Amino acid sequence: MENPLEKTKIKKEIDLPKLVKVSLGYTGAEIEAVVQDSLITCLHTKSSLTTEILTEHLLETTPLSRMSENKIKALREWANLNGARRVEPKKTSSQLIKDRRRTRRVK
Repeated sequence: MENPLEKTKIKKEIDLPKLVKVSLGYTGAEIEAVVQDSLITCLHTKSSLTTEILTEHLLETTPLSRMSENKIKALREWANLNGARRVEPKKTSSQLIKDRRRTRRVK
């Protein structure tokens, strides 16, 4: 995943391992929004971006994975019951289409 802090050119003094632990379950878009909100806070308070400010904003934000945990679980269960299969990240979309065609022919 791309580091949202790369875009800001603010890399010094930020404890990325700590932020990784705090941001488990967050999407890339949610993390990017937290970084943007934190930068706005810094502009208003005329302070530098710190790990503490980022952590505070992360803890104030509830990620979708927690907010909709039951819905996500229900959707996964539905997918498992209805034969949906997980996409394999190492395969390209054209490989997946070929695999699907092969499976249809076998049935």
